[in-house]
Amino acid sequence: MIDIHTHIMDGIDDGIQTFDDACNVLIKLDQQGITGVFLTPHYAPQRGYQPLLETVKDKYKKLKAFIESEGLSLVVYLGCEYDASDDLDLVIPRHLTHNQTRYVLIDFMHYDGDANELIYTLKCLKYQVIVAHPERYDASMKRLLELKSEGALFQLNASSLLHKERRQEYQLAKRLIKHRLIDFVASDIHRATQSMDSLKRVHYVIKKMTDGDYADTLLKNNPKKLITPNDYD
Repeated sequence: MIDIHTHIMDGIDDGIQTFDDACNVLIKLDQQGITGVFLTPHYAPQRGYQPLLETVKDKYKKLKAFIESEGLSLVVYLGCEYDASDDLDLVIPRHLTHNQTRYVLIDFMHYDGDANELIYTLKCLKYQVIVAHPERYDASMKRLLELKSEGALFQLNASSLLHKERRQEYQLAKRLIKHRLIDFVASDIHRATQSMDSLKRVHYVIKKMTDGDYADTLLKNNPKKLITPNDYD
């Protein structure tokens, strides 16, 4: 399985803060059989996260070197989680996409603008928008379907299906899965203390809710498309 949304890169945003913790998380994910991990630090200037590209690349190289020195099987890829903003058409070309493909992960939770217009603008620039954790938004199913109709892909957080106490998130996540509106499932991991088997557990849950093929599509097959540079369809 491949995790396309994590905050494992140390000291760059509100995720893992130390290099040692980041390394320990990678070891545990490797032990869980995760084959690929995208490091996707926040790019959210309004929330104080505007990392320099050079800094992100340097931290990526250090984590990659650690993986090689430990002989781990998993592979790390570089990406980003953008907060939606009206200037992303200018920001993205200067920063990062998922492993230099045309896929971009965007969080619309803090965005008051026209999401459909932003998705359309980026689509005209040949970017494929992946909406991060739409089940967490205060949005109706009708509104989410409008984003889908504009061509957006949806990434669900595993925790939204695994924690039934978050009733609103859980119910919407369940509806999105049952209607097969989700394209990816990821951990969105922020803490070294979080469970590292969430993808394995959510794969089982989705398999029970739908079927094994759909579970594999969300956690294995679709994420592979984000690995090959310029593999845009």
